[in-house]
Amino acid sequence: MKIKELGIIILAMVTVFSLTACPPGGSTTCTNHDWDWTEDAVSATCTQASEDTATCKNDGCTATNERPGGIPALGHDAPGAAAATCQAIGNTGTGTCARCQQSVTGDVIPIEPTAHDWDWTEDAIAATCMETSKDTATCKNAGCTVINERSGSNPVNAAAHDWSEWTTKTPLTCTTAEVLIRVCSLCQGDEEKPGEPASGHGYVWTTTTNPTNIKTGIESFMCSHDNSHIANTRTAASLPITTIAEYTTAINAIASGADNESYSLNIQGAIPVNGSTGMTFGLRTGITVTLSGNGRLYLTSAGSLFYIRNNQTLVINSSSLILEGIPENNNSLIQVLGSLGNIANLELRSGTIKGNNANDIINGFGGGVFLFHASFSMGGGEIIGNSASQGGGGVFVGQGSSFSMTGGAIYSNTTNGSGGGVNIQSGSFSSTQFTTISGGNAGGDSNTARANTEGHAVFYWSESQGSYYCDQTVSGIMSTSNLTGSNWIKK
Repeated sequence: MKIKELGIIILAMVTVFSLTACPPGGSTTCTNHDWDWTEDAVSATCTQASEDTATCKNDGCTATNERPGGIPALGHDAPGAAAATCQAIGNTGTGTCARCQQSVTGDVIPIEPTAHDWDWTEDAIAATCMETSKDTATCKNAGCTVINERSGSNPVNAAAHDWSEWTTKTPLTCTTAEVLIRVCSLCQGDEEKPGEPASGHGYVWTTTTNPTNIKTGIESFMCSHDNSHIANTRTAASLPITTIAEYTTAINAIASGADNESYSLNIQGAIPVNGSTGMTFGLRTGITVTLSGNGRLYLTSAGSLFYIRNNQTLVINSSSLILEGIPENNNSLIQVLGSLGNIANLELRSGTIKGNNANDIINGFGGGVFLFHASFSMGGGEIIGNSASQGGGGVFVGQGSSFSMTGGAIYSNTTNGSGGGVNIQSGSFSSTQFTTISGGNAGGDSNTARANTEGHAVFYWSESQGSYYCDQTVSGIMSTSNLTGSNWIKK
């Protein structure tokens, strides 16, 4: 049994030896060489690279082998040989090679653009708010001016912004806080911060439209921080008129001005005015002239103080303003004369019409006010101490005219005809409970007519209705549209 096993082992060993070893006798037919390499055993020459050589280490095998070595061909070493650089061409040289003794003719070696020999400086460019630091380099090859850079070792530096001065981005207003901004000159980035807080409104009355001597102005309750913020407006009085020269200039300016305008005369002081029978404001139409102030306009000669014509309106609107006539005159103090379809208008809101005597056979009607195709509204003020030789000591309401009295008082006016206070001839009249027209029994301040039946307070006549009168003080509702009502007496 042991002999058999030993035989198997010997047979196996012989089989393995026959598969791995070269056959005896130095055969080169070995198929499993075990090479013993010698690197660069064959030296490089001018034209050939070095070679590695090997012999088989198997017993009895004489086979050899070779492969490329690690040294490239050396190139000829001929006179004038020079390698190419990043800036200059090279040349293989011309003449006898000092290495191989062959005669060679030089070939040009092209410039090698990537053959720079860099000299690096680390972090030469500092990190900024935008970029990391940079390494820079110059090429050491003669004549080369090319530079290079690469990322350095320092990261982006957020503290390296080059900030401008703070400037205003959002201006300060009454309602908006200021916002400031600054900009980095390097990265153009910006940052903001709050400035002054919103200031709040500082309202003051400010003249925004200047008044003149014939026009009111406008005052605005305006914010001192922003003139677009206006809480309220009010009228600024026209410039004061204190002399006859100023008054005459103002009247002429209105007469030569535009139609459909509103004017204002601020009368201050006592101003003497010559009476006139001419139209005070010329032919202007659609205009309204308002009298205000604490002054006094008084006649110095015969004629009217105001002569109002078609589509003109005179408004008297100051409790301290006095319009005064003269004891001997041939005209009404204020004449309001329109035409059919083009009435003239008078409004007495406050103020006094006084002291004029229309003592004329023809024009002796309406010592204070004469109306013809006119409208007169009286909401306040007084008509006092006037007289007329023919009728209407205070007011004469002629054809096509209306007189509406909602306030004020008419007293101490006289006439040698009818209607000591008011005479209505083919016109209309109405009063309310807040009015007073004194009558014949009112004592020293009563209006008086020629006789009791001529209407000490009011006299009315129309061709169709006849005559009516009221001698007693009128202090309430009265109207020519209701002649059967209280106060009226049929003559």
